[in-house]
Amino acid sequence: MKIEEHYDKAVRLEKTIAKLDFTDDCETVILNCMFAGTHLVNCLLHFFEVHDTDTDIVHSDLTRIDRENYSLVLPEWDKKKLPSEVVETLKLLRSIEDLRPLYIRGKEVNSMAAKKSLAAYERIKDYANIVMQANKER
Repeated sequence: MKIEEHYDKAVRLEKTIAKLDFTDDCETVILNCMFAGTHLVNCLLHFFEVHDTDTDIVHSDLTRIDRENYSLVLPEWDKKKLPSEVVETLKLLRSIEDLRPLYIRGKEVNSMAAKKSLAAYERIKDYANIVMQANKER
């Protein structure tokens, strides 16, 4: 996907998050923050040319999608020096993903977990907004 397509998808997911209740919809808030955050991290990965627009990550540390061959590929990030913005957004995305075992797969429901995921997503979005502005100026 192109940078703008990732960003637009994240905005659509964010609009859904705004309609949700942090207690009653805790799981959906966390998942949508994770999905939207993944799209925004992909914006950064494409902008900084870590990945081309034919490859996208699906998790912060596990795999990326090779859209040409429709396969999952282990990241080769250890071979590249990642920009600090990418490193920080990957850490933030990981913090959202780390909520899944207890709140998505587990039996816990907690509005604070939903708020924590949204706060991490909003920090990812701050980085993405800077990249989107710079991308327009290219």
